Amino acid sequence: MPPERIVTTDEFGEGIEKVLNTDLPQGMVVTVLFEDLNGKTKLTIQVVYESADDRRKHEEMGVVAGWNSSLDCLEEHLATISV
Repeated sequence: MPPERIVTTDEFGEGIEKVLNTDLPQGMVVTVLFEDLNGKTKLTIQVVYESADDRRKHEEMGVVAGWNSSLDCLEEHLATISV
């Protein structure tokens, strides 16, 4: 049976403050859910933050656009390998 859920933490690496001059959110937990919908897969991504302020910081950094861009690239890649 394929995995239905992936849960991981997400942190910015050491030294990132030298590249991004901002107060970065820490301690994010990312849950990715896969749901079968009549032969298609529904993907849900949930990010949980330690505080509302951390969520705001991450949103201002472009987290939603970043996930959308990554998923667009994945879709394009999968189209090249599907049968």
